[in-house]
Amino acid sequence: GHITGNPDRSRYVCLASGDVSQDEDQKAAGWHRDIQVTNPVGYKYLKMLHALNFTIPGVPCIYYGDEYGQPGANDPDNRRWMQFKGLLPGEQDVLATTVKLARMHNSSMPLIYGDYKLIEADKDVLAYFRTYMGETVVTVLNKGEEARRVDIALPCGLTCNGKNTFSVDVDPVSYVIIK
Repeated sequence: GHITGNPDRSRYVCLASGDVSQDEDQKAAGWHRDIQVTNPVGYKYLKMLHALNFTIPGVPCIYYGDEYGQPGANDPDNRRWMQFKGLLPGEQDVLATTVKLARMHNSSMPLIYGDYKLIEADKDVLAYFRTYMGETVVTVLNKGEEARRVDIALPCGLTCNGKNTFSVDVDPVSYVIIK
């Protein structure tokens, strides 16, 4: 499986938001600061991580709290109590996205069993599809600060609206999943 985090590292959402720096002593940060998510871009990157985790081959695993974006620096700050209510708006959005992605994954044979084919990979964009028994799921992730258009050529025999190619527009720090 591919796991989103673990008890020995700072929370991904806080690294992605810039509230914990790669260059600092992350263990000390948790002892000396109240680490919270102050930049909402961290939630966007966490939703992209979940989209990746639920669409690549393998079993998606979520370290507790990552399903909603629990903040925290390195151990022991990343072992806060699990929250079940009183979530912040950004956390509610991440949780709703995680639930939607989990349901999509669990009901999609291509995402459970499908072959993986890379479409595009560059500094900002990762695009790929999963195919199983004539069904295809296309995923495009854009970690860049500019919107991107990605041209997709489907494998032989597959079509979308009668064509074997189409384009996908992806907003900055976002993703698109097409069944």
